[in-house]
Amino acid sequence: MCNMHLTTPVVTVEGIMEESLRHLQKLGFTDYEARAYVALLRDYRTSRYQLSQHASIPDAKLYGVVRRLRDNGVVTGLLGKPPRFVPLPPNELVAQLERRAQESLEYLRQSFPRLAKQPATMT
Repeated sequence: MCNMHLTTPVVTVEGIMEESLRHLQKLGFTDYEARAYVALLRDYRTSRYQLSQHASIPDAKLYGVVRRLRDNGVVTGLLGKPPRFVPLPPNELVAQLERRAQESLEYLRQSFPRLAKQPATMT
């Protein structure tokens, strides 16, 4: 009789980060946006300079990345010198993404059948 033990794969932090980045991109984040959010999760309340360093985002690109994330409610800024950025808690981000996806899917569910019934026009 052979003693076979099931082993679970070793999951590294780096592996989780890479998969998280990939999934955020599938959900519409740019590479830099995904990297910024994950870096903020790992280093809560960080300055723009620190975020640029930890997320490997060129400083020239970071302002636009942070602005888009703030506009989408994914990060907030804290006043201070230097100003710091705080990520939306993961459970809130996931809930936000679920709501957005549901809204879009519901719209498409209702509008696609109407489009399919319309004859195509030649232009």
